[in-house]
Amino acid sequence: MCLAIPETRPALISKELGEKLAEYRSFRHIIHHTYGFQLVWSRMEPLVNELPEVYQEAKKQINAFIQYFSKPGN
Repeated sequence: MCLAIPETRPALISKELGEKLAEYRSFRHIIHHTYGFQLVWSRMEPLVNELPEVYQEAKKQINAFIQYFSKPGN
């Protein structure tokens, strides 16, 4: 969803946001396949601290994508 498809749709999210979200996806994979006692706070802390900004940016970009399709002719 980080790629625009010419004459079809813009990218849903930027490459930069996609890379940040991939870090959260990787973390979810670890949680899903390991036990909680194996978690390392030093690896989790940056994700926790950046979450509000990442969430706001994702929300902004998704809303812009929706607005694109709300315009006549799209």
